[in-house]
Amino acid sequence: AIWSAPTIDPKRGLLYVATGDSYSDAPNTGSDAVIAMDLATGKAAWTRQITADDNYLVGCTGKDGQPVSCPLTVGPDHDFGASPILRDLPGGRTVLMVGQKSGEVTALDPDRNGAVLWRNRLSPGSALGGIEWGMAADKSLVFVPIADPYLPKEQAKRGINAVRIADGCTEAGC
Repeated sequence: AIWSAPTIDPKRGLLYVATGDSYSDAPNTGSDAVIAMDLATGKAAWTRQITADDNYLVGCTGKDGQPVSCPLTVGPDHDFGASPILRDLPGGRTVLMVGQKSGEVTALDPDRNGAVLWRNRLSPGSALGGIEWGMAADKSLVFVPIADPYLPKEQAKRGINAVRIADGCTEAGC
């Protein structure tokens, strides 16, 4: 599933989408991933899966007796809910950032088939927490909202985080 609006990259002729988890045990590389698609043809130019084997379907437990439509191994449900954000940095480098319900924001290099530049886990995340929607950025910072509504108060990291686009660090460090 794709939860949010795609991001268009006119310079590279690509459209980026961030995907949710898989609903079955069928092997795939398109779940919990960023997929770059050619604007002219719609074909996938590259795919970068961030969390493999995140198979999740509401009501499934991974235990005996569940419906046959349920995955046998139930993942953490760490979809990407926020639209990817594309920013150019001084010096010509471009960064594509995505936020996941795992509480982690990841920066990818669109010029190297989505190679991971940095990752920063800002909260423990959960199936109903972490980063769900609404990331924003200026020229040097990406602003990352954290939900974590059902985590115990002492574990939850609710709020907004400012993360440096260049290296993934916050005021508190990397």
